[in-house]
Amino acid sequence: NIGIIPNLMSVEENTGYILNIQLKSKTSENIIEAVKTLKGWYSTYKIDVKVLHTDRESSIGKAEGELNKLGIRLVRVSAGTHEKQCERHVRTIRNRIRCTLFNLPYRLPSFLYQYLYKWVITSNNMMVNNKTGLISPQEIITEKTNDGSYLRAAFGSIAFFYDPNPKNGMAPRSSIGIVIARENESRAVSAY
Repeated sequence: NIGIIPNLMSVEENTGYILNIQLKSKTSENIIEAVKTLKGWYSTYKIDVKVLHTDRESSIGKAEGELNKLGIRLVRVSAGTHEKQCERHVRTIRNRIRCTLFNLPYRLPSFLYQYLYKWVITSNNMMVNNKTGLISPQEIITEKTNDGSYLRAAFGSIAFFYDPNPKNGMAPRSSIGIVIARENESRAVSAY
């Protein structure tokens, strides 16, 4: 969870690629919808989701029958333990979030934490790891190379942003803001 927003995080076993889906709530119906989205996303890259390893979350257990209908076998760890691979990635993400927050020259408003969370996951997917060797999980999954040359600012960087349509002729053509998101396909950034 990010604050009070529940999320379903998946880690692709062979590469460590992280896919996160924000949930409306932790009901089994919302989890099933999120798993359908997850399965659909992976299928666009010719990856078939067959097994879902998870903690002993009661709402996921209630969804087991529906997951089986989707062709997904649910493997739940024993009571009182956590699913190790996901928990390790959760720790890594939390540590990177903390490092980013401590390096900002200001206090980040808490409603922007969800953007930081997404930024850290995207960055993690762009980094090589011990499973992937010299290529990032993102490049393996999407089969698209990404040299990152357009990444000119880190999360929370204070910058000027061009406004192509100012409100009136005398308004400034740019405004100051902070970088909160990036889009790999279009190479755009979002600002607050």
